[in-house]
Amino acid sequence: MDSVYRRRAVLFLAEEVKSFYFTRFGDAAQNLKIKQNYVTVRVKSSWTDLYIRIQNAPGGCVKLVIARVSFSERRAGHGTALVAHLARSAPRLGHEYIEIESVNDESRAFAIRLGMQESEPDCYIADVPTLLDKTGCSRPA
Repeated sequence: MDSVYRRRAVLFLAEEVKSFYFTRFGDAAQNLKIKQNYVTVRVKSSWTDLYIRIQNAPGGCVKLVIARVSFSERRAGHGTALVAHLARSAPRLGHEYIEIESVNDESRAFAIRLGMQESEPDCYIADVPTLLDKTGCSRPA
């Protein structure tokens, strides 16, 4: 993953995250601070916490790693909607996989429902077509 790709990809990822929050939460997303650096995007407020990074995957592929995600409103479909949004954005971002790392019991069940497989202890991964299928999204054009 070269530096030019990384810079463009993280800018686009930040825009996609912003788009997700505004689409899903409307006016509540007005005051969110979305921070980014070379490979990460971070959103933190009293009602949400999200940390995503772009990372190389084995075989030269690129994956998005959801290192932390939570919403104060639980079991409302926000996590599934986020994964679906990121999967639909995959072709433009250039990633083929999405991984959830450091899972607990609740996020493990979530990952398994999305068709993810354990990639290493406490990390679950799936390719984009699987995630699109499991979240009920059509494949991107």
